[in-house]
Amino acid sequence: MSTSKLKDSLPELDSLTLDYIFDHVYDISGFPGESEAPGDAKLSDFLEVIKALQKFNYHHWQDEFGDLYRMAAGPLNIDPHVNSEGVPLWLAMLQAVKDLYGLSQKEMKKAIGRIRIRK
Repeated sequence: MSTSKLKDSLPELDSLTLDYIFDHVYDISGFPGESEAPGDAKLSDFLEVIKALQKFNYHHWQDEFGDLYRMAAGPLNIDPHVNSEGVPLWLAMLQAVKDLYGLSQKEMKKAIGRIRIRK
């Protein structure tokens, strides 16, 4: 499957999808109580893909999060002193979204602005 066809089959990157994604931002750390998509196999599978990218980014790309941190810190109220584990998890998920959807810096700023959830 080409990446253009993959992008066409991804869920729309609206506030509901972004909130769903970031409701699961802590899953890779083993936090209990995260729920799967109720009755939607495609969305549940999508979540598994994005979480796999997040896990990869978290373990292997943390040194690359500088620009993303500067872009997201204000709009998402990210404070690196509050939760040292949470900041890299959020940034790893943001990078996963950026990579999977092939977003430019401008598109990523718009996506960050649509995230309503805060944990």
